[in-house]
Amino acid sequence: VGFSTGGGEVARYIGRHGTRRVAKAVLVGRPWAWALAARGEEGVSAMLTTLKGEFEVALALAGANSPKEIGVENLVGGRGGAGGGSRAAGDQRG
Repeated sequence: VGFSTGGGEVARYIGRHGTRRVAKAVLVGRPWAWALAARGEEGVSAMLTTLKGEFEVALALAGANSPKEIGVENLVGGRGGAGGGSRAAGDQRG
């Protein structure tokens, strides 16, 4: 578990130690700081609720019910091909 305002620590850790000891990494950015400054603890709580809801929508749009169902094939440039990811049937993009 680490704290970062930019994600550099996670990148440095993985660069030094590889991914063998990394179970999960989530980079959120600075919304928590803005929420804290604007509305204190209540603001951070509201921001986390919003973030969770947006994550659930993203999972649904990817056709998944949980993060465990997401794989490299769901990522742009994943094993789905150059620029890839998964595509809907009939999608003629490149």
